[in-house]
Amino acid sequence: MIVVDSNVVAYLYLAGKYTAAAEALLEQDPEWAAPVLWRSEFRNILAGYMRRRSLTFEQATNLQREAESLLTGSEFRSTRSPYLSSYATAIARRTTASLLRWRSSSTLSW
Repeated sequence: MIVVDSNVVAYLYLAGKYTAAAEALLEQDPEWAAPVLWRSEFRNILAGYMRRRSLTFEQATNLQREAESLLTGSEFRSTRSPYLSSYATAIARRTTASLLRWRSSSTLSW
């Protein structure tokens, strides 16, 4: 299991510089988890794309549904800060995308 945040989800669903790396990460470990906060953050990212007219509302809605489908049953709530909780969990498990370093070649390494 890999704990991800909204940025990693966005890299997966919105074509860009790190999309291939996010796809490789998903292939390496298809079981992703995220704090519930990822939904709001991802919608905010999608809203930015809509403001720039890079996505239509329908496209953004479809991407949100796809991303929610990926993380169904793998979201968690925290009584503490969602950021601190997700990273603390990730560090304890040492299985998080946030612990990966992005190299300039867009490859992933520990």
